[in-house]
This record gives sequence, C-alpha cells and structure tokens, in this order.
Amino acid sequence: MKNNLGKLIFFIILTVTIYADGFTTDFKLSKNNPYVKESIILTVDVNQTDDSSVMLFKFDIKKSKDYIFNRIDIKTEDNYHNVKIKYIYKIYPLKSGDIDIGFNLIQMITTDEKLAYSFSGDRDNVRGLNKTDIPISLNPVTIKVKALPKDTQIVGDFRLDYKIKKDKVKAYEPIPIDVTIKGKGYLPLDLNLIPKSDKYSIFQEVKSKLYTVDYSLALSAKSSFKLDDIIINGFNPKLEKSYKLIIPKHQFSVTTPNISKLVDSVNNPELLSKELIDWEKVISFFKYLFIFILGFITAKLIDFNKISKIEESSFIDKIKNTKKDKELLRLLLAKDSIKYKKEIYLLDNLIYGDKKGSFSDIKNSLIIKERI
Repeated sequence: MKNNLGKLIFFIILTVTIYADGFTTDFKLSKNNPYVKESIILTVDVNQTDDSSVMLFKFDIKKSKDYIFNRIDIKTEDNYHNVKIKYIYKIYPLKSGDIDIGFNLIQMITTDEKLAYSFSGDRDNVRGLNKTDIPISLNPVTIKVKALPKDTQIVGDFRLDYKIKKDKVKAYEPIPIDVTIKGKGYLPLDLNLIPKSDKYSIFQEVKSKLYTVDYSLALSAKSSFKLDDIIINGFNPKLEKSYKLIIPKHQFSVTTPNISKLVDSVNNPELLSKELIDWEKVISFFKYLFIFILGFITAKLIDFNKISKIEESSFIDKIKNTKKDKELLRLLLAKDSIKYKKEIYLLDNLIYGDKKGSFSDIKNSLIIKERI
C-alpha cells in the first residue's frame, strides 16, 4: 500500500567546531551537497573562552574562482572578556565537484590597560591600540557540488512576464519589448534573451533590484521578420526539477518605403515636407539608441562591486543593531581603529570618562558618515 504523506523537506546541517587558544570557532552549513549556483548559508560562531584578556577578531572567507559570496549579517554580544561573534554568509558554488571554502581569521589580544591607554590622547590624537595580532590557521570546509542539467541558464525559482508593445512598424523604427524575470536564485545579469541575427539589430538595457531583473529591449529591422520562441532553461534545486521560461514566437511586419516616391522629379525641390519626416519616430529611434549605449556601458561596469555594496550596507546595519555603547566600541575597534578614532574616543569618554555625550548621537553620526 502506498502512503502519500506529502513532501518532506530535509535541511542538511554540517557542523564543525574548532578549539583554539582562548576561543572556539563553530562552522555550520545549511547544505553540504548543493547544485552549481545554488545558494547555501554558512554560519560561523567565534566565541572567547579565556576571560583573562581582551580579544578582538577579524574573520572573512577567502576569495576563489570556484565560488562567490557575500556576508549578509554579523551579530556580536558585548560581554566583559567574553566576545561572541556570529558571521552569516551566502555562498554560490560556480563549478561541480569538491570545493574547499577557505577562511582568514586574525585573533587580536590586548589588555584593559592597553585599551584605556589607546584613548589617552586628545580628541584628535587617539593613540594606536597596542595589541598582538595572531593569524589563525583554519582548515577549509569542503562541499560536494552537483552538476546542473545541460544548457541550464538560471538556477532558482523564477517566473517571466513580457510585453511586446507593437508588431507593425516602418523600416528601422524601434520595436519595444519589455521583459521582467522575478524570483529567488542565481540570475546572471548578462543573460542574452534574444539571439543575434542579420535580420535585425538589438538594443538592450538591464536593471536589477531585489528579486527582480527588468530588460528593456528594442529591435530594429529594414524588412519583416519572425522571432522564434525565446526559451530560458531554468533549474529549481529545491525541487530538483528543470523548467522553461518561454516568450512565444512572434511575427513582426516592417513596412519598406516606396522608393519611387522618394525620387525627386522636379529641379530645385521645395523643402522636405512634414509628411516625409516623422519626427516622433526619429526621436523614438534615438531614445532606444540611447538605451543601447547606456546598457552597453552599464554591462562593462557590472562586477563584484555589488557584493562590496552589500557588505557596506551590512556594516551600517550592524551599527544600527548595537544596543550598548560598549558593543558599538568593540565593533569599531574590530573594523578599523584608525578610521573611527574620533567615534572611539567619544565612546570611551562616554563609558569611562565624564559621561558627556549621547550614545544615539554617536551612532547616528556614524550611520551618516558611512552613507556619504
């Protein structure tokens, strides 16, 4: 007898705990056998166990051509001589097979006296923190990545909407086509929706935002043509199922001007009449030409700056989430004690000095400073 109990979803958690001198590191993977370009979540906990000294930590994933990543969160607990930091990353493997994810970790050790001494200068002359930096060697975490079905272009759960604004035009008049792909997963921004052809020219501009990519397309041709089915091959790793996003084939009618009407049989002709020049179409053509040029330049500029911006935004969120002055102080010391020397001095004065100033004012000024 066959029992249908519904679909069960299992989350594979890989946990590795490493004990080092005075602290532990704990690694957790949401999945250790993903598909290529399937996102996995890595959580790293760094916990101080030796309370005899002040400890700070700098941690990050090593860069590699085998994967891309971005840090999506960092949480800290500011307990006296008991640092607890949680780093959360999203990782996309880019090839199949075994992939080693490497790490960089620096343990920084100091004392309360040295920490206080670093703030003993005046407001504009905060002393450098006297500390001992210890590079920590961490074993990589290995994931076994499964290959995608052949010809897969996008990975995740996506849907497609499109709009062909007109299919009857004059020769070389732009044919606007809007395409929107929405969903979660790995969607490359350099996806070429319409294949190249000698029958038409293609102009394309791409705009992306959270869970959505918009394609503004324009085709230009001198004669009628047919656009075959546009098929985007997708794969949903959670369902382990392939699917297709389709824009159905479409016939476009392009009117070619009558050459005989363009031949002038009169000497010294009058100025071109308004009927021979459709200024609205001319303006429309240059509009889509501008879109093409802008899209080309934008494509050249797209790189991993997006990940950098996410990391900068993540640091602003960490500042916003701090609840105590000591918590914010430790965050700034771990990030860059020179860059934030003014704010570190103000926080130190607020905690250990004359108590003048406002924690919220310092935090707000930091947020404004990071956004500039």
